Amino acid sequence: RRASDPGVENDWPFGEIQAELLAQNAVLIYFKDLKRGAPHYAAAQFFAVRGFFGREGWTARLGDPVSETVAKQWLQWSGLDAPKSYKPGKTTRGELLEVLYAQAQRLGDEEANQLRGKSSRAERAPRSQ
Repeated sequence: RRASDPGVENDWPFGEIQAELLAQNAVLIYFKDLKRGAPHYAAAQFFAVRGFFGREGWTARLGDPVSETVAKQWLQWSGLDAPKSYKPGKTTRGELLEVLYAQAQRLGDEEANQLRGKSSRAERAPRSQ
């Protein structure tokens, strides 16, 4: 049985473990275009493990403007507030993730662990062959 299986009690402090790993610039999800310590690195890693990037060819594209569609998705999935600084077509993917990450850091571990994108493994539909 795995710790994530229903009915399995676990008391691992996942949020604390992830925060410590990110403080050490650990690679939690590999991206071809994201190096350790780069701007928005921790934010991208935090949301990547929660399924916010989906199947985008292992690229984060943090310097690219975030599309309105992706911004709406991320805001919906996170349940966090849209930043006042968000400007469609101008705000980068990294800038938006950074603001959402700052908000997520103020959540408790349990709430932060509930942030899930539709591309997270638990909700992803199997790929057709």
